[in-house]
Amino acid sequence: MGAKTLSDSSLATTQDKLNIVAQKLHQKQFEAGVLKVYRDERCEGTNEFIHQYPDGHEELVAVDANLKFIKLRDLY
Repeated sequence: MGAKTLSDSSLATTQDKLNIVAQKLHQKQFEAGVLKVYRDERCEGTNEFIHQYPDGHEELVAVDANLKFIKLRDLY
């Protein structure tokens, strides 16, 4: 007998459930004052990230060789 595998629909359902849990966790962290760190098309360098703060403002930052964040500019 072969190993059991999950069907594509089971994987999709599991992924959907994980996405919902992750969104709720991110929202709770955000409400607690934890900033979001992510990348999008505004990040030109591989060391650039966006910091989004609970008050809504965003900053483009870079990580230097010492793993410290350097603010590059405010994003609006």
